[in-house]
Amino acid sequence: MRLTHGAVRVLLAVSMLTPVAGAQLLGPIFPLPGDSPAPASSGESGRVGGRMIFFEINAPGQYDQVYWGHWGGTTVVASTRNSASDTLVLNLAESDFAAGVAVWSGQSEIELDRGGGFMFEAIDVRCVITVTADHIPVRLATGSTAGVPPSMLLADILGEGAFEVNIRFEARNPNNQEFDPILDLFQSLPTRVGALVRTSFSAGFYYDPKADCPGNANGDGVVDFDDLSVVLAHWQNDYSPGTGPGDTNADGIVDFNDITTVLASWLRVCP
Repeated sequence: MRLTHGAVRVLLAVSMLTPVAGAQLLGPIFPLPGDSPAPASSGESGRVGGRMIFFEINAPGQYDQVYWGHWGGTTVVASTRNSASDTLVLNLAESDFAAGVAVWSGQSEIELDRGGGFMFEAIDVRCVITVTADHIPVRLATGSTAGVPPSMLLADILGEGAFEVNIRFEARNPNNQEFDPILDLFQSLPTRVGALVRTSFSAGFYYDPKADCPGNANGDGVVDFDDLSVVLAHWQNDYSPGTGPGDTNADGIVDFNDITTVLASWLRVCP
């Protein structure tokens, strides 16, 4: 899902299921398999208050683990120049995981006219993510807690029927050294006509489907044509047993035995 406004972009990425190395989790993926509705949203990530995204999880009993978090392997970007090369890094000192807050920070350059022509100035930029459920913080953790790469910041949302994510991109105001919404600040300064702000944050779900539902390859709780599609999409793939999408019988390879498992459980509704 791509959310756009002007030059500010937040990306909630969509992907095929892939196993997370060294873990039983599948992902990242968006949306989460099952009957959960598409998230609603309001606001803008570069404006006051940021962008709010509201998720509902309608999948009781279908998963052993469910996490929402940073899309592993992607970069968080905030740039005040005509380039998307200003990558932010997770700032543990400014983050407060217990309060559901994660901060990625870095530096960009902004081209300003101070009266003697345009010149580039360094500017601090950051992305602030806050995860709550019914206004109560959802504790965050690095990926190592769930057995996935530490760079993947995750929120454990298995027990939450709904949760909210606030995304804010900010930059330090060169006039007062306070952090302001990046788009509001950019438009208030004497920048060059045609200059752009570029931002990007990618996130998705990681999950472990219930092990007691043979044939349910996509974890949505029903064995049907969608599960056959997952098997065929990953045909002949090799995995560590029980870790890969399409491997419905957990033998480590996607083959005719997995189709047989799906057909043997056809139209079963998982407990």
